[in-house]
Amino acid sequence: MNENSGSKDLFGIKPISDSILVITKSVMDGAGQFLGRIALPAAEEFGLLLKDKVSEWRKNNCASMLNKAQKKVQQRPDADTLRLHPRLAHIAIDQGSWSDDDALHNAWAGLLASGCNKDASEGVTAIYMNYLSQLSPPQVKIINYVCENLIPFCGESGLVLGLPNIMGVDECIEIAGLSSKHDLDIHIDHMRNSGLLVQGSSVHIRKPVVAIVPSGICINFFIRCQGFTEEAKLYYKDSIINFDNPIVLNAWSRFQAEWS
Repeated sequence: MNENSGSKDLFGIKPISDSILVITKSVMDGAGQFLGRIALPAAEEFGLLLKDKVSEWRKNNCASMLNKAQKKVQQRPDADTLRLHPRLAHIAIDQGSWSDDDALHNAWAGLLASGCNKDASEGVTAIYMNYLSQLSPPQVKIINYVCENLIPFCGESGLVLGLPNIMGVDECIEIAGLSSKHDLDIHIDHMRNSGLLVQGSSVHIRKPVVAIVPSGICINFFIRCQGFTEEAKLYYKDSIINFDNPIVLNAWSRFQAEWS
């Protein structure tokens, strides 16, 4: 062993740790290059984040989010012409780097990707980012599950809503990664009070079931978190039904009678 080394490799793991550092640097460099291309002013912010004063944990979270965003942007046919407003990049870097949850990283990555456009305008992405900054990993998982399994409908306006999703409390607890129905109730109440779930969405007071009904803004929030930039009716084009379908009318009548 080199006696001039600042520390001893007691367990023979230095080659492994060196490899990890190389991989980490490569990931960081790739994230920085991507950010520099879509939002040059924000790349300086990312550079500050990589200084020694910021923990490796937070750096890795940021790099994970940015690399996920890059993959989503590259799927768009006009990827080379897309830019991101620096404010959006700043919000995502600041907020997204404080969690190591993969569901949150994917959501932040989706908002970064869907926030990119040719003139680097903010659009409504800052609004969606504000919602995401207030959500916990269990809440994001619940929204993902409900919107992925949505039975969507729309009227002449083209705005998309979804039928109520009624499931067992234990099933919802497992989906969210929680440990109690009391915690589940708090998470659902918060989403309902924030406008992401419609009134009536709650744990049933008498039965071991829960009703979760995403609002219109929740559905649009979800598809933006997937990196999708078009209207919701195009995202759900293969499964959407008309508002006047008896399935819609019957489902809403039952929901209002039982949960309102």
